[in-house]
Amino acid sequence: MARLRNPGVFPSVVVPMLRRTAAGLLFIATACGGPPAPRPSHPASPEPAASPPDGGLTEPFRTIDPKAPVPQYAVRSLDGTKLTSADWLGKRPLVLVFFTSWCEVCKMKLPVVKRALAKAKGPYQVIGVPIDDADTWDAVPQFIDDHGLDFPIVRGAQYSEFTRAYDPFDQIPVVIVVGRDGYVVEVQLGFSPNDFARLLAAIDLGQEEKTPLNPEYVNPNAKLGAKGPAVADPDVADDDEVLVDEQTDDDKTDDPKAVDDPTDDGAAKKPKPK
Repeated sequence: MARLRNPGVFPSVVVPMLRRTAAGLLFIATACGGPPAPRPSHPASPEPAASPPDGGLTEPFRTIDPKAPVPQYAVRSLDGTKLTSADWLGKRPLVLVFFTSWCEVCKMKLPVVKRALAKAKGPYQVIGVPIDDADTWDAVPQFIDDHGLDFPIVRGAQYSEFTRAYDPFDQIPVVIVVGRDGYVVEVQLGFSPNDFARLLAAIDLGQEEKTPLNPEYVNPNAKLGAKGPAVADPDVADDDEVLVDEQTDDDKTDDPKAVDDPTDDGAAKKPKPK
């Protein structure tokens, strides 16, 4: 089993939360093992300066962290619609989907995300963020049409600080779920057959007034803490189901920085700068 030996740019969340079970918090990182590759430097958008000077954030730059609410932002979708944290904060959970037009794993992940969103209960905000650079951006509109992405799309390269703040990883696809209280409840890297049920549960948990990482959360047995029937992905056959991996003695390691990586193929590396 591969190890994520160097969690890299997001150790404060990946290491403590990957196998966290208290309060039923769901978190999965199915990224390729090994040290992270350098993050690409996204070129500026050819459009006139539609992004704010800070790159999309309305506060000093910082990445998502389990000990604090997520950073606030103000960006515009491809059709010019303004999207801000005020749209969902205190009202509904936020789902962010990072992908590229050339990523084969993204083509597997996006249908699962769409099915989970269609089945999810309660209101939620969804934003898709393609992080293609100038070399592949022309393929993005067709990719969006081919996959029927009917939620707002924000160009990652146009809002580099927003993109780096919410996706400080070196793999794609990445799905982030933030509860309506502003705290992260789920991070998925790559693809796993468990993603459908996890995403559904995370959106449900995100509807709560306070989520598990919120210091004011006081009910560790609510929602996901109680055992119940799993929600199956209707497009995954029974014999294809994969159960959540339980750590065995053989999987244990004395290296506190090493965590289980369930697959070697679950995510694609982001493009390196030329």
